[in-house]
Amino acid sequence: MRYLFLFLLLSILVIGVSVQELINSAPPNSTVYIPPGYYKERLVIEKPLRIVGVGWPVIDGGGVGDVIYVNNTWVELEGLVVAGSGTLPENAGIKTYNSWVFLRNVVVNSSYNGVYLVMSRGVIDNVTVVGLGLWRRGAEQFGQLLHEGGYHVGGFEDRGHGFYVFNSSVAIRRSLVLYSKDGVYLEHSYDVVIRDSKFLSGRYGTHLMYSRRVEIVNNTYMYNLVGILLMYSQNLYVFGNRVLRHRGVYVSEGITLIECDNVVIERNTIAFHIYGINVRYTPWRVDSYFYVRNNTVAFNYYGAVFDIYSGGNFASNIFLDNMIQLGATGTTRRVNVKFFGNYWSDYRGDGDVPYVYVSPLSDLSELRLALRFFAFGPSTVVMQYMKLDLPVYARLEFVDPAPRRFQGALTGIVFSYEFVAVGVVLLMPFAVVWLWTRRWW
Repeated sequence: MRYLFLFLLLSILVIGVSVQELINSAPPNSTVYIPPGYYKERLVIEKPLRIVGVGWPVIDGGGVGDVIYVNNTWVELEGLVVAGSGTLPENAGIKTYNSWVFLRNVVVNSSYNGVYLVMSRGVIDNVTVVGLGLWRRGAEQFGQLLHEGGYHVGGFEDRGHGFYVFNSSVAIRRSLVLYSKDGVYLEHSYDVVIRDSKFLSGRYGTHLMYSRRVEIVNNTYMYNLVGILLMYSQNLYVFGNRVLRHRGVYVSEGITLIECDNVVIERNTIAFHIYGINVRYTPWRVDSYFYVRNNTVAFNYYGAVFDIYSGGNFASNIFLDNMIQLGATGTTRRVNVKFFGNYWSDYRGDGDVPYVYVSPLSDLSELRLALRFFAFGPSTVVMQYMKLDLPVYARLEFVDPAPRRFQGALTGIVFSYEFVAVGVVLLMPFAVVWLWTRRWW
């Protein structure tokens, strides 16, 4: 069998058979091996096949249409580099229609949308998508991407999504999306799992529209405008994600919810944004639930912000050194959000008195956005202390009746500072010995 495979491989290299001809000649439910090389062609697959690349062959669509189109069948793709789709909004590196697909160890670049699923089901495992946000700009700007995010390199109008999922069900795991519009865009989709993946330098890391039964677990979101945007969706579970450093000229949000129902946000680390958690019209239905628990919300301008229609339960979270721990949008004077057992870094009690948060600074900065320019200056510190000692008027107050005392149990990014301090102390004797043994004489 091994010699037969080598013979076929050599024959393909000599004769120059195209990949599409290999697919057309293969019987259903068989395995097609694509030898190493560069193939400038577009593929259409309409029968059940397993297609395996040997030595990472490149399939280049030449900038026209879809590079690989899977229609009404079952297909497994493995070990391929797919590049060069067209630039229309419906074009993609890999597009499926009414199919079942398994993508494993695949790289998609220079394509408008990376993977586009339409009325399909599948598994996406260890797939890397590099969007047009990088390829359409020169190498000179590449250096700032790692520090400032993809939105500094190009606008979002000329690029598509990393994984575009329409009316489909999919499991995405161990994957990486860079410089796309949205890392994952779900529209009218259901039974979706996104886990152990990274979404960097795009518009929204994960964006849900009219979707249901979605799990977002153990992912990393960095350098986008918004980490996770949940809109008009139900039955959502967001667990164990690292949502860090999303910044734009006008937008900087960790997790944003708009008109969602039955949502649980648990054990995430959300840090370094303007809005850590932004809640609007959630929960939407009276008979639905919204729980936020055991998260670390740290070093944001606003820890969490709500509108007048927001509700939910915040329990056992850590609110650490946010400039404004809690705030309300517009002229909101009432928020139906309940807090219980959270840790507040500005709480001075022993847990025996409620934590009451009022913020005149929040009111002023909502009405006069220019005041945010002074967010980390001495005037802001004066305002923060004024609320403790003077009867300063505030529109509303937030109350946690049973705040948690600090017990050194901070999670996520907070641990790193403690580890650094312990490491310095432990290394000091070794440093003294090293300096003593290298005296100038």
